[in-house]
Amino acid sequence: MPSPRCKLLTASGLTRVDQRLIVGASAALLVARLRSLLPFRILARQLRWYPRTA
Repeated sequence: MPSPRCKLLTASGLTRVDQRLIVGASAALLVARLRSLLPFRILARQLRWYPRTA
């Protein structure tokens, strides 16, 4: 059985890598969502500003 210190180091190392992966993945998903929603926001804004031209 490994020592508690060794376990702690392994766990902290894994969580650091997992945190980096999670942060990177969530940031990529957020950017993709914002990019996909951007045209809809512009369209909604145009429809709001010019409701009778459409």
